[in-house]
Amino acid sequence: MSCIPKHTQTLRARGYRMTPQRLSILQALHEGGHLSPGQVYERTRATGMTETTVYRTLEFLAENGVVNPTQIGGGHLTYEFGRT
Repeated sequence: MSCIPKHTQTLRARGYRMTPQRLSILQALHEGGHLSPGQVYERTRATGMTETTVYRTLEFLAENGVVNPTQIGGGHLTYEFGRT
């Protein structure tokens, strides 16, 4: 079952919209679990999203508790759904 509707409500409650970019990134994370920003970009670039947009959107989603950044071995950063 998808967590996306719950995260959509979380953002709306905070006064933000669920943009196509945010939705695309959340769908990529839902399908793939722990993904690096590069992996998220690879999964979303067919939508026309730029790598910069992926990084900015992941940062926004992390600031709002929708996704959690996690450091893995070698200092690599991955993202997963948050607990919001």
